[in-house]
Formats: sequence, C-alpha cells, structure tokens
Amino acid sequence: MKKFAYIISMVFSLFLATACDDNDGPNDGPIEPVTEVRAESFIGSVNVYFKAPQNENYYYTLITYDDSEGKTKHLKVGKDALDSETGLMKAVVTGFTDTDVHNFQLQACTAHGSISTPVAVTGKAESRSEAKNYVLNSVTMYPGENCAVINWQNVTGVPVTLDIAYYRNGVPVIVTRDATSGGSVSVEITEPTTIYYQTYNTGDDQDKSEAKSMDITPIPCPYDIIDPNVEYITLTKAWNQMSWVADPDTPDNPYAYYITSTGGDPFCNANGLKAAAAGTKLVMRYKANKAFILELFWCDNGGGAAGGRSTTVNVPQSDGWSTFIYDYADAMSQHNWKGNAGDFFRMDWGTEPGLEIHVKNMHLEK
Repeated sequence: MKKFAYIISMVFSLFLATACDDNDGPNDGPIEPVTEVRAESFIGSVNVYFKAPQNENYYYTLITYDDSEGKTKHLKVGKDALDSETGLMKAVVTGFTDTDVHNFQLQACTAHGSISTPVAVTGKAESRSEAKNYVLNSVTMYPGENCAVINWQNVTGVPVTLDIAYYRNGVPVIVTRDATSGGSVSVEITEPTTIYYQTYNTGDDQDKSEAKSMDITPIPCPYDIIDPNVEYITLTKAWNQMSWVADPDTPDNPYAYYITSTGGDPFCNANGLKAAAAGTKLVMRYKANKAFILELFWCDNGGGAAGGRSTTVNVPQSDGWSTFIYDYADAMSQHNWKGNAGDFFRMDWGTEPGLEIHVKNMHLEK
C-alpha cells in the first residue's frame, strides 16, 4: 500500500514538472514562492490575487484546484495578468456551480521546470444566480441617430439573456440578446421613447431580474427632414418584376417608397429631373431585408436605358433606417450623363425576388 502511495506521489510530481516545463533546457535553479495571496468571491468564480516572485527566470504561476464536480483542474497565470487596481497578479477562476469553499494551491514556475513550494488559499464563489443582476446593473444607454444604443457588460462567465422592450409607432417591439459577454445593440426609435430591459440566467427564464427603464430622445438624422430647397427623386410605376407603394412606416412623407421584388430583374424608372442635378452624390435613407445591388442606367431626356450605360453599387442589408451616399461623378463623366432637366435614371433594385426595400428622400447633392 505504501509502495502504491509512493508511485502516485511520484506521478503527480512528474505532472507538475511537466506542467511547468514549456521549453527544453537546463534547470533555472530554485524559484521563490508567490506572496500576498488572497481570494475574493465573485459570481460563479473566485478571483485569486498574488504577488509574483522577483526573479528573472519567473515564467508563470500554476494554480491547482478542484472544481464543483471534484475534478482537479490547473490554471496557468502568465506575467501579463497584472491587476492595475491592486498592483497584484489576478487570476479569475471560473466555472463554479456551487458556493462551497475550495482550496487553491499556487506554485511559481520557471520556463525550464523549476517549481516553488506551494502556497495555499481558500475561496468560494458567489451564487451564479446573481449574474443576471450584474448584467442588469451594467446596462447603459445613449441616443444615436434615430436610435438608442444599448451597452452591457458581463465578466462573470455565466450565460445571461437580456430582453429589451419598447414601443415604435404604437407597436410593441421586443429585442433579445445573448449577454454571456459584454455587447451592444442599437434599436430604431424616431421619437422620445421609454426603453425597458430585464435579464435572466440563460435557461432559467422563470427567475427574471426586476425590470428597469430609461428614457431616450434620439438624435434626428438631417436626411430625414424634408428640405423645401431640395429636389427629391420620385419613382414612376413603369416597373418590371417589382412594385412599390407609399411607405407605411412614414405615411406622411411623399418621397418614401416600399419596394418589393417578384423576379430576378426588378426595376423602375425615376421621373425626370425638374432642374439640373444639384450634384453628383446620390443620397437616400433606406432599410432592406437583404443586401442588394443598385444599378443605375443613365437616361437622357426623351431616351431610355441602354446596355453598357449603367453603374452598379452594392448596398448592405439594414434592419433600421440607414443612409446611403455614393458619389457618381466618375460614372456620370464616363457615360456622359449631364443631369440636365428631364434626364432620369432607370433604377434596378437588386437581382432576385423577395427583396423588401424601404427608401425615402432620394436626391442628388454636391
């Protein structure tokens, strides 16, 4: 029996030597143990602090502990783990599902296999159920252009879900995000809006946090404001494999369209310019369920679309209102399109059926 215990002891010693030996080479000599060791409870984890030895051969510290299932685990803590607040090295030992006291052994290691004597400390994790409140209390919001930007933090390592709710045009909107780590999301709002939010540990939506709210007033986009001095591009119903109606999202805007495609070559003509083009940049506000290719055919007054006289630009998918701006100066010059009164575009809205595009306030500017 004693012989068996001796063998086990030797195997464990060899394991530790291997764990600390990342490079071949001569032994560095003895290494001093870590000092100023302490442990602090955190949600689902234990923060272990220590001071590394002042030894030029020091490489990292090996932390050995048993997890919540009784399995022995090892964590290597490198030289870059310095905590700016305490001036000590910091290791976040995660994954605990209990709140029992656990033992941690810390051993300083050199690159060539020297191991210090172990230093022990005990610590226990806080309940993982508190992760939802950690995320809840980390939420911040600020206004963006026609949106609210919502940020959150989660350093607990515990999976958390964040629910966001608000009203847009009188219709309730719910946005759900995985908040297992820190993140951000923007939600579209066009008027002062109360935004509610709530969290729960993922998989346990019966134990939700309290609900909180913030009031956000968005920053208006200047391109959403109709300028009486701007000539806006309007669309005709001379269309193919598509149709449009007045945009239901902005019913009071005469320059807003909701376009749906029904085939692989959806296009329509724009009405001719009333006056010479104000510039070479096409500006429009849009939403699109998919990315699409916008192709403009450069048409002169009294003419029509001609093959080889067009320009294509990729337009990204966008769930909320976004601004598209593209300078067509080179294309206008290449295709000799002057933008005189009466000149117009044929506008090809993608290359597939099933596109849903909201577009408003299209115009040319310098």
